[in-house]
Amino acid sequence: MGWTDLIAGDRRDPNAVINEIFGKDGLGEAQRWATATLSEHGVNASSDPLDAMKVLRDAQPRLSLKATKFLTESLSA
Repeated sequence: MGWTDLIAGDRRDPNAVINEIFGKDGLGEAQRWATATLSEHGVNASSDPLDAMKVLRDAQPRLSLKATKFLTESLSA
Protein backbone atom coordinates (compact mmCIF):
# COMPACT_ATOMS: atom_id res chain seq x y z
CA MET A 1 0.00 0.00 0.00
CA GLY A 2 1.42 3.34 -1.02
CA TRP A 3 0.76 6.97 -0.14
CA THR A 4 -2.06 7.17 -2.66
CA ASP A 5 -3.92 4.38 -0.86
CA LEU A 6 -3.46 6.13 2.46
CA ILE A 7 -4.88 9.39 1.08
CA ALA A 8 -7.58 8.08 -1.27
CA GLY A 9 -8.45 4.91 0.65
CA ASP A 10 -7.62 1.29 0.03
CA ARG A 11 -9.44 0.21 -3.11
CA ARG A 12 -8.14 -3.36 -3.08
CA ASP A 13 -10.62 -6.21 -2.85
CA PRO A 14 -10.45 -7.55 0.72
CA ASN A 15 -10.65 -11.13 -0.62
CA ALA A 16 -7.55 -10.48 -2.74
CA VAL A 17 -5.63 -9.23 0.30
CA ILE A 18 -6.73 -12.25 2.34
CA ASN A 19 -5.81 -14.66 -0.48
CA GLU A 20 -2.41 -12.99 -0.80
CA ILE A 21 -1.71 -13.59 2.88
CA PHE A 22 -3.42 -16.93 3.53
CA GLY A 23 -3.14 -18.68 0.16
CA LYS A 24 -5.57 -20.37 -2.21
CA ASP A 25 -8.30 -21.09 0.38
CA GLY A 26 -7.80 -17.58 1.71
CA LEU A 27 -11.06 -16.81 3.47
CA GLY A 28 -11.52 -20.27 4.96
CA GLU A 29 -7.94 -20.39 6.20
CA ALA A 30 -8.15 -16.81 7.47
CA GLN A 31 -11.35 -17.59 9.36
CA ARG A 32 -9.75 -20.64 11.03
CA TRP A 33 -6.68 -18.57 11.95
CA ALA A 34 -8.79 -15.65 13.19
CA THR A 35 -11.03 -17.87 15.29
CA ALA A 36 -8.01 -19.49 16.96
CA THR A 37 -6.25 -16.15 17.45
CA LEU A 38 -9.29 -14.48 18.97
CA SER A 39 -9.92 -17.49 21.20
CA GLU A 40 -6.34 -17.28 22.52
CA HIS A 41 -6.96 -13.63 23.42
CA GLY A 42 -10.44 -14.18 24.84
CA VAL A 43 -12.08 -11.84 22.31
CA ASN A 44 -15.45 -12.45 20.65
CA ALA A 45 -15.81 -10.98 17.14
CA SER A 46 -19.59 -10.71 17.43
CA SER A 47 -19.76 -8.88 20.74
CA ASP A 48 -16.56 -6.83 20.43
CA PRO A 49 -15.64 -6.31 16.76
CA LEU A 50 -13.26 -3.39 17.38
CA ASP A 51 -11.16 -5.37 19.85
CA ALA A 52 -11.27 -8.33 17.47
CA MET A 53 -9.94 -6.17 14.63
CA LYS A 54 -7.13 -4.84 16.80
CA VAL A 55 -6.10 -8.34 17.92
CA LEU A 56 -6.12 -9.62 14.32
CA ARG A 57 -4.13 -6.68 12.93
CA ASP A 58 -1.60 -6.93 15.75
CA ALA A 59 -1.20 -10.65 15.03
CA GLN A 60 -0.98 -10.21 11.24
CA PRO A 61 0.18 -6.69 10.29
CA ARG A 62 -0.15 -7.42 6.56
CA LEU A 63 -3.95 -7.36 6.91
CA SER A 64 -5.33 -4.03 5.73
CA LEU A 65 -8.02 -2.34 7.77
CA LYS A 66 -10.58 -3.11 5.07
CA ALA A 67 -9.60 -6.80 4.90
CA THR A 68 -9.63 -7.07 8.69
CA LYS A 69 -13.11 -5.57 8.86
CA PHE A 70 -14.29 -7.97 6.14
CA LEU A 71 -12.75 -10.94 7.99
CA THR A 72 -14.19 -9.90 11.36
CA GLU A 73 -17.65 -9.46 9.85
CA SER A 74 -17.41 -12.88 8.18
CA LEU A 75 -16.83 -14.43 11.62
CA SER A 76 -19.99 -12.79 12.94
CA ALA A 77 -22.20 -13.94 10.07
